[in-house]
Amino acid sequence: DALSRLYENEATTKIVNRSHGDKVKSGKWTKHVIDKEGRKFWRFDSGKEVEIPDIGRRNELVEDAHVKTNHKGIEAVYYEMKDKFYWPGIKESIANKIKKCETCQINNRKTTGGCDFIATSRWMEKLALDIMFIENENLYVLVGIDYFTRLIGAVPIPDKRAETIIKCLEKWNEKGIKPEEIVTDNGREFVNDEMRKYTIKRRIKHNKVGVESHRSNGRVGRAIRTIRDGLIKNKNGTILERLDEVVKKYNNSYHNGIKCTPSEAYKDSTGKVSLENSGEGRYAKQFKRRFREEFKVGQRVRVAQRDNLGRKVKGVRGRFVRLGNVVDMFKGDSYLIRM
Repeated sequence: DALSRLYENEATTKIVNRSHGDKVKSGKWTKHVIDKEGRKFWRFDSGKEVEIPDIGRRNELVEDAHVKTNHKGIEAVYYEMKDKFYWPGIKESIANKIKKCETCQINNRKTTGGCDFIATSRWMEKLALDIMFIENENLYVLVGIDYFTRLIGAVPIPDKRAETIIKCLEKWNEKGIKPEEIVTDNGREFVNDEMRKYTIKRRIKHNKVGVESHRSNGRVGRAIRTIRDGLIKNKNGTILERLDEVVKKYNNSYHNGIKCTPSEAYKDSTGKVSLENSGEGRYAKQFKRRFREEFKVGQRVRVAQRDNLGRKVKGVRGRFVRLGNVVDMFKGDSYLIRM
């Protein structure tokens, strides 16, 4: 299970010095704004020019970008907009709009961290695989994510037998998706004689981790969580249409770990993605500084249940739906909560 801090006044917003901010914005406006046939454009120091939309259009533009990125956060929405639009305070506008997104309020989850950063240097050096089961559709999906580019694939399959998975891997192989190493859990669909023979034939290293070893294979787990959330937030179309749309949006949305979209990472020839995937990249350094929040006995918290959930209630997994008090603390970052 996971905990989240409960603030005394959840409606309280961060206090900012508005007068100082307005002065900064006024200065930037004078320096960077140009008029062209009645339309305003923002000229960056690099010389690049993008439109400054009217105030009345801004919320709609932010909302469109938010939906297009599958309800992602501030950086992803800004990345989606920055080549076409800009205005002083754009990230603040994005943040305010996202805070009011009812779909995100209902469905967003707080992650608990705990994964290891894994450095990679090339496309398909490592491919993580797992099976996602969509209960209300009775549908299995083979999900794969390339560690280097973060590109994901999601293929509906009739069952999770080894032969079925191998057929999918063969189809990927024909399309040039040839992993040097696959990372899976030790479920029977991945650990069996057929898979052993296939990996030997294709000269693929098979790294098997425990089913609960989220630190070792967390990327595919997060990819599955993103797909599930995307399906929940988008109810239009058939399950296959929605699945395809979620994957496309993911692959074409900004990813903090590589500072670009997965699709852009696949085409990158500058070396930027290689740096971000190394231990010297910004994301790796941020990763090392991450820690889990500590709570005190007597503190009021929100609780999100992750384990021991039946099929019918898996939709609430990771969502903070109950309140409780911390009554005791244990080793291993664990707490006893009285509901």
